[in-house]
Amino acid sequence: MKKKIFAVLLLSLIFSGCSSAPEETNKKVGSVSSLKESQEMKQEESTEAAKEEKVKPAKVGEYVEGDVWRISLLDAKQYDSIDDEYYTEKPEVEGNKFVVLFFEVENISDTDDYFNMFYIESYIDGYSSSTKYLINKPENYESLTGDVAAGRKLKGYVAYEVEPNWKEIEFSYKNWIANSNKIATFSVTPDDITE
Repeated sequence: MKKKIFAVLLLSLIFSGCSSAPEETNKKVGSVSSLKESQEMKQEESTEAAKEEKVKPAKVGEYVEGDVWRISLLDAKQYDSIDDEYYTEKPEVEGNKFVVLFFEVENISDTDDYFNMFYIESYIDGYSSSTKYLINKPENYESLTGDVAAGRKLKGYVAYEVEPNWKEIEFSYKNWIANSNKIATFSVTPDDITE
């Protein structure tokens, strides 16, 4: 008898749990607007998005400032080869040139941070391109990467091997390697090259 009562109670619990629907509560999702208001809001949003997308890249002599970094493009130079006392570094492809961008980055936050060369995204004439690590130090600059204490600065270079008829180099710094959130973008053309 006890087994029958237990079985009936168990079955009633199972069936009552399956048949009852969870209680729904009203939640505020958003406000209702008229068709005209909705169209005006969409137009404002697209205008704002277009403004953000059309931000002009900075040029030589300019800087871009964010929450953590102030990144300044100090200079851009082109070389047939980069010489030092012991070694001459030449482009891998004969006739190509080196274009070297010289930067200063300042940590404007209140915590130490690392300026990571792997967060750089580059395009030469619209094609994705890798930076070139040089053994020699152009203009006595090190590669642009390293620890930067709060309120301190780092100078460094970013180099590219380019064809002699290149038109534009686009350099961007992202806030993480795995996303596309660019915090600074610079554009360099042959007209920006100094001797």
